[in-house]
Amino acid sequence: MPARRRAEAMIMEEIKFVHQYGASDLPAKIKLMRMSKSWQWEISLSGSDFEAIIHKIDDANEIMKAKYGNNSNAEA
Repeated sequence: MPARRRAEAMIMEEIKFVHQYGASDLPAKIKLMRMSKSWQWEISLSGSDFEAIIHKIDDANEIMKAKYGNNSNAEA
């Protein structure tokens, strides 16, 4: 396939993003990403007890730091 046709085919692809707000079917999710010199992660939790969620996020972050090192891009 010529380069122009490949480019046109790529442009024609449909990309669908789904954003979900509120409670999730997944109560906990950790996305781990390998960067050039370190690891980064995103922690997502859902539920109705805000204080419990905050404590669980803190606990999960401490576990991730112990296993993968300090996430220098995290906000304090």
